[in-house]
Amino acid sequence: MLGDKIKNLRKINKLTQQQLADTLEISRSAVGMVEKNLQGIGTEALIKLSEFFNVSYDFLLNNSEIEICPICRFEYCPLEKEDFEEHKIRHNNFLNFPDKDLFLSYSNREDLKEKSHKILKGANSTISEKADAAMKLYQCWFSRSIDSQNFDINHVPFNEYVAMILNWERSKEDLPEPVYNLLVKEYGIKEGLQENETYYHIDEYKLLSKPEKDIQKSLNQIVNILQNSKNELIFGGKPLDDLTRELLVQNLENSIRIANKTASKK
Repeated sequence: MLGDKIKNLRKINKLTQQQLADTLEISRSAVGMVEKNLQGIGTEALIKLSEFFNVSYDFLLNNSEIEICPICRFEYCPLEKEDFEEHKIRHNNFLNFPDKDLFLSYSNREDLKEKSHKILKGANSTISEKADAAMKLYQCWFSRSIDSQNFDINHVPFNEYVAMILNWERSKEDLPEPVYNLLVKEYGIKEGLQENETYYHIDEYKLLSKPEKDIQKSLNQIVNILQNSKNELIFGGKPLDDLTRELLVQNLENSIRIANKTASKK
């Protein structure tokens, strides 16, 4: 119920009833009554509550405990302290990330990737159109990379990321020579990504122990196979389409995140 959510949000934010009352410009006793579900809350106070805790009206008023931040697009439960803290870090990182305006949500990435691939493969597409399509595709990959790193400020900016993509041998093979030369002239080439590796790994990876590095490397190899293999991949005798590959990658990453959270609570 609304009162229970308000109480939990207040406690997670380490606020007293009086502090919340001052924020909402209502009395402390009114906050107490609302938290006990003995009294409703006015529209003006609800708006302030939503803005203060950075949650939507739907989350406050409906039964769902899952929220998707409209700013950083993070799906989390604001009532779980660990989720709350993770979102707080991610949200602040997003606000301070230099290339945040280039970020694309998962659904937008999928649509744009499909359109970009069609243009790149199109026989009638011009050099300019193919160069633009390649950049849109790189933007999708960049979005996925910064998403996986929670918009860490140490992630390379988009221009450098593109230069790393252009350093691949695959880029020379996949792009028409005039398109490749045009992009290299604009962005240059730079080391930093392994061949076919679309996720940029921040230097903290170097601090991991050897077993952890080995696990990370193996996972990266699996992701690369799913994302970038030019050969048809088969599971259970059936070929995997592009959507299935992408969903497998997402599920793999989510499973690792959930496993880490579960392990940290033990």
